[in-house]
Amino acid sequence: MVSAGAVDEEEDIEPGLRVFDIVTTEGVTEFVLKSFDPTIQGLLVAHGDFDLDGDNDLLMVSRDVFEMTLLLNDGDANFTSAGVVIPPFDTSEFSFAPIVSVAHIDDAALVA
Repeated sequence: MVSAGAVDEEEDIEPGLRVFDIVTTEGVTEFVLKSFDPTIQGLLVAHGDFDLDGDNDLLMVSRDVFEMTLLLNDGDANFTSAGVVIPPFDTSEFSFAPIVSVAHIDDAALVA
């Protein structure tokens, strides 16, 4: 599980990219923090294998500037920014970020 925008000042939870392992022992399931990167903050809006290496990557809208960034997974759930893929954009009262869908096109005729 991945989270990038958790903030709770009362509980002293800072924003940043958190990766959790889901661990079940003796019938009890827990989220165990695997890594935390306070330099990556924002709203995760989509996931998929965007660089086609077999690992699940992320698209994120930053907290301060409304732009979309691609976060690449190294295969061990360590994410690095590949840069801005959608430049700054205006938001509205109905949408904080562009709607992103991930799909696979299997029909060669559609691709051609």
